[in-house]
Amino acid sequence: QGGLGMSEDHIHIVVGRLLQRFRVAGFQTLEQVAAHCDRDNDGKLSSAEFEQLLVVEAPNLSQFERRQVVAKFDKDKNGVITVAELKAAFEASEKVHGDTLTQAQDAYARVRDAIAKTQQSHARLFANFCKTPGLMLRRDFEQLVHSVAPEVSGPTIALLWHFADKNVDGALDFQEFSKHFLRRA
Repeated sequence: QGGLGMSEDHIHIVVGRLLQRFRVAGFQTLEQVAAHCDRDNDGKLSSAEFEQLLVVEAPNLSQFERRQVVAKFDKDKNGVITVAELKAAFEASEKVHGDTLTQAQDAYARVRDAIAKTQQSHARLFANFCKTPGLMLRRDFEQLVHSVAPEVSGPTIALLWHFADKNVDGALDFQEFSKHFLRRA
């Protein structure tokens, strides 16, 4: 994604995941989130501190992509992310994240149906598309989706990938693949 950068949907997915992680970790307010991220305890959340948080919470993002996410928060570009900026970014992303999740679920259903119609076992289908044994990289994933559901668009495939690769490691193992793309009994 180097030169083109992240789509707005991808940024919202990353921000939505951050918000979910903060909730699971027990944060009740955005002030608590800001204080948690304020590593030098100066009472301000700098763009650099927020970018460091992304290194931990979204390790597969490139430095360029992390900067795009930080820019989503630091609207006035002053290098400090205020609680108001946190709130605005999280609120915008929460709605889009929900809408995007619905779109992804519809596309998952189409791909699941197409996979169910193939004559191969699921494990064999997965293995046939993995150029790296046991791991389906994004390009492998795109080829698989195009082969079983050619009507699914490129942006929708990217959306599916971002939801499926929840640990943001750049690959799906068979368990991750099965969770999202195989019909549940």
